Amino acid sequence: MTDQSLPYDYSWPWIGKLTAFYHLGLASTNLTGQFPCFLANLTQLTETLWSLELSFNFLTGLESFDQNPLILPWKSLLFFEMASNLLQGSLPIPPQSIVFYDVANNDFNGEISLLFCNMNLALLDLANNNLSGMLPQCLGNSSALEVLDLPNNYFGGDIP
Repeated sequence: MTDQSLPYDYSWPWIGKLTAFYHLGLASTNLTGQFPCFLANLTQLTETLWSLELSFNFLTGLESFDQNPLILPWKSLLFFEMASNLLQGSLPIPPQSIVFYDVANNDFNGEISLLFCNMNLALLDLANNNLSGMLPQCLGNSSALEVLDLPNNYFGGDIP
């Protein structure tokens, strides 16, 4: 099974039994509230999920994962898109495999974790959040980074 379509009622019990797929696209599906528990609990997907797209919904938090800082559990994840939601708290930390990380247009706060230094990101889009602090110097050393989008935050200091 390479892809799964989800019915409108995403709480159906069969969803928790999914064991392998690569892309989950739920953008613009009117998901509301916390990050869907059925996704946080899909531990079987830690090795197979490489693309998660949840942009343009009404998600408000990531407490379903019950850890701080939140480290995303999907070890093969390459694309993580949660732009244009209502998410708050600190930035979720993706695995080292990540190349595309887009959480623009949310309400994330705090600093960019130094764990982002261990990634070979091609795109890092954090625009229009409430992030602050100094930008990690390692972002200026990345040879893979092609797009760094940071406007409308509260960063201080020099751009690396």
